[in-house]
Amino acid sequence: MTALEELVPRVDALSAQFAQFQTEVRVEFSAVRSEMRTLGDTLREEMKEQGATLRTEMKEQGATLRTEMKEQGATLRAEMKEQGATLRAEMKEQGEALRSAMTDQREALQAQIEEQGKALQAQIEEQGKTVQAAMREQSQTLRTEMRVLHEDLISRIALLRDGQ
Repeated sequence: MTALEELVPRVDALSAQFAQFQTEVRVEFSAVRSEMRTLGDTLREEMKEQGATLRTEMKEQGATLRTEMKEQGATLRAEMKEQGATLRAEMKEQGEALRSAMTDQREALQAQIEEQGKALQAQIEEQGKTVQAAMREQSQTLRTEMRVLHEDLISRIALLRDGQ
């Protein structure tokens, strides 16, 4: 009877170990999700700030340009008529250069975002594989221990029956 009584605490201890393992796995997955969320929030905030800065700079430059145009008034209009075609061509070239530079910067930023996303995804996958391997290993150990306990229990029950 004492062997059977010893088996109950062992099964309880094994159940407690498994519950603790489940808790640890939940905590780790929660931490990974939290880090991903934080990185995403940070990236979105940086992009938002850069967009706001660019809009502010463009507004300031637009206001400055309008003020200068008002100040120079008639003189500027006369010069603009004379140099209209030249100025339009230069503005077109500068606009194309600016668009090209903005496109290059956007593409570089997209490439960085994709690269960081892939690196983060690879880290997450690696951590997932590590956690899965550990869970499989602990599950196999648990199964083995449970089989041993089960066989021990059966043999003890058989001994008790033979002893009666």
